[in-house]
Amino acid sequence: MPITKEQLIGLCGEGHLYHVAQVGSWTKIQEHGLRSTSALLDRFEISVKVRFEIESQHRPASRRVFHPLHGEVTIRDQRPLNEAMLGHCLEECTPEQFYRLLNERVFFWLTFARAAGMIKAYRGCEHDLLTIDAKRFIDAYVGRVELSRLNSGAARSVDHKRGLDLFKKLDECPFDPRARNRWSSVAELTVGGQVEDIRCFVTRVERTDGQTSTLIYERHEPKSLCKRQ
Repeated sequence: MPITKEQLIGLCGEGHLYHVAQVGSWTKIQEHGLRSTSALLDRFEISVKVRFEIESQHRPASRRVFHPLHGEVTIRDQRPLNEAMLGHCLEECTPEQFYRLLNERVFFWLTFARAAGMIKAYRGCEHDLLTIDAKRFIDAYVGRVELSRLNSGAARSVDHKRGLDLFKKLDECPFDPRARNRWSSVAELTVGGQVEDIRCFVTRVERTDGQTSTLIYERHEPKSLCKRQ
C-alpha cells in the first residue's frame, strides 16, 4: 500500500523535518527561500558553460555564484557522493541525468539522526541546521512532496541501485507500517524547485559542527502569522 500523509508525518522524528544548509546561509534563505541548485542557477542567471559544470557533473568542491542584484551564494559540494560507485548503481540512467535529477530538488531529512549523519560526513565543518514543523510543512506541500527510499546523495554499495524513478509521489511510494524498520521505505523527503516561504515553517536554526551548536534563530511568533499555501 502507498504511504499516506499521516503515516509520513508519523515518520518525522519528534514532529520535525531537518535541512542541513551551508554555514552562514540562513540570512539568504530568509531572503530567497530554499531553492534547489537548478532554481538558484535560474535566479542568478548563470552562464550555460558554468551551469553545466555545476548542474550536470559531480561537484567535489562548493561553488560560489554571484549576481549584481542578489549578491553571492554558495552551492554545496557533493563530497559524500562517490562518483565511481555511483556509476555502478545507476540503472537506465546516465550520471549527467542523475546529477540533474538531484539538482532539481530541495532535500529534507525525516530524523535528526539522518541530519547528524550528513553533518558527520563533513567532519570539522560548520552548517546551518534548520528544524522545520513537519506537519505544517507536509500539509502545505503534500502535492509537491516526493520521497526517496535511500540517501540519494551518497553511494556506498553497488546494491544501492537508483535511476530516474527514484523519487516518488506519496501515492507511488510503498509503505509497510508493520515493518521492523519503518524508515526502510523513506529516507528523504524532497520538493522540486523551491520553497520560497520556508521561513514560515522553520522553528529553530543552529550553527553546528556536530559537536557544538549555537542557536541563531528560534521562532516565537504565533503560528497563525505564517503564510500557508
